Amino acid sequence: MTTPDVRGLEQLERTVLDETTSLAAALRQCLMLAGYARHEELRAWAGGVRTDR
Repeated sequence: MTTPDVRGLEQLERTVLDETTSLAAALRQCLMLAGYARHEELRAWAGGVRTDR
């Protein structure tokens, strides 16, 4: 059985490697995964927000 976070990473990998999928779609998936993981730095990076200010 695969955990939800592993499935999410596998889906993101498929999206990134699929040349017909937009970069925006991959970034939206990063945002969703960051939200699920409660990882604020990843969420900020995927959303284009700088955290070093």
